[in-house]
Amino acid sequence: MRKLKWIVGGLLTFLVALLVTGYVIVANYPVEDLKRLIEQEAEAVTGRKLAIRGGAEMEVSFNPSIVLEDVSFADAEWAGGGDMVTMKRFEIQVALWPLINGEIAIERLVMVEPAILLRRNADGAGNWELGAEAAAETREEVRDGLT
Repeated sequence: MRKLKWIVGGLLTFLVALLVTGYVIVANYPVEDLKRLIEQEAEAVTGRKLAIRGGAEMEVSFNPSIVLEDVSFADAEWAGGGDMVTMKRFEIQVALWPLINGEIAIERLVMVEPAILLRRNADGAGNWELGAEAAAETREEVRDGLT
């Protein structure tokens, strides 16, 4: 019985140490690296440039959140350049447990002073339609890489 208490106590101590270590690592993640990572991932997924010109903050908790300042998202190429979305501040809070499982469950989304420009081209495609445009660009990159 005494041995079981030591084993359970040791496991609990290990789990607490693991959680504290994880918290310290994430809480001290460099903000500039976080901004670059968000910009790169957004461009990889959408095929458009996301620019974070202001600061960035990350809160680590059971409902982690990210706050970004002075954010802009590029418009479709056919729209003549410029930005489709600009905002002074963007805040997003997600649920922790789905995030651990690789899913994003948004609990709170705030955009401060957003300016959103939605339009269609001559073929009827909207500048908000990201999947087809990003997929087409990815296909072109792959094809160019093969030749």
